[in-house]
Amino acid sequence: MTRYGTIPSSSQSQPPPPQSPASSFPSSTIVPIWGQKIRSTAENLIATAKPWKLMIQPQSLAIPATLPQSIDRIKANVAFFRSNYAIVAICALFLSLLWHPVSFILCLAVAAAWLFLYVLRNGGDPLVVGGQVIGQKTVVTSLLVGTMVVLFFTEVAEDIVVGLFAGIALIVVHGAVRETGDLVAVGGAVQDPAAIGSSSVAIAIPGSYQAAGNKNINK
Repeated sequence: MTRYGTIPSSSQSQPPPPQSPASSFPSSTIVPIWGQKIRSTAENLIATAKPWKLMIQPQSLAIPATLPQSIDRIKANVAFFRSNYAIVAICALFLSLLWHPVSFILCLAVAAAWLFLYVLRNGGDPLVVGGQVIGQKTVVTSLLVGTMVVLFFTEVAEDIVVGLFAGIALIVVHGAVRETGDLVAVGGAVQDPAAIGSSSVAIAIPGSYQAAGNKNINK
């Protein structure tokens, strides 16, 4: 017999939505915590980078007249393009190691050892190898010895130095020839003029322009 006036309960009328197999496990088991940290660091570096077109504008490139002027440009450009310069240095180091596969593999092995055995491992958690508990001091000492062996008895150190010097050279040259007239200093930090808007008046070049901007503020 059909009954009228009955209201089915919510549990009977709406069955629970099916869960995917991935949702039944913690996110840390699907994406390792070291992968999350590396990804977040890379995303932050890319997100804070300035537009690359702003770095290589032809009208903003000019040879400095004096050494103090080049030093001032380098300081301002490093403060403004710090994320871009970090990416340039990483790419230069990567390319220098890429031409030497053995050095590249050894660097990856050393970095992975430090990452898994020290950086991402809680110091209070014991390291058990073959049923033997290894203390934190032994782990750090072994990592230091292994790193020194790789650096001093292979060509890895030379390749790393070459890559870092190449990246630093690119940064110094660009910082010296990139004019800073279109970079605005607000609150001591060099920022993008387009992002600051019409309220900016202080120019990141010492001299009469900044003084003129201060006069406009007082008015």
